[in-house]
Amino acid sequence: MKPSDRTGTRINLTLPAEVVATLDRMSAVTGAGRASIIREWLIEGHPMFSQMADALEIASTKNLDAFSVMADAVKGVAHQADQLHLDIKRTSRAMRRKSKP
Repeated sequence: MKPSDRTGTRINLTLPAEVVATLDRMSAVTGAGRASIIREWLIEGHPMFSQMADALEIASTKNLDAFSVMADAVKGVAHQADQLHLDIKRTSRAMRRKSKP
């Protein structure tokens, strides 16, 4: 599903107060609502969730390949986190360069 596609199934959640507080802080800074923030996280994380579902399905059949599938999922998440870290550093450096007189 494309991020701009607003069709889909509505799901109601009950979240702990500390999670809601964090969402509210993020909402105040970004201007996005709680549901929009959660929705984007889930959409962005869908490939990882799908791999985890694959691993769980394989594991439910007592298949040792589940460990390999799960390892691939974790490796993918680690790679995405590394890329995000680099993007943040690059943006930070660019902002510091622009702010110098």
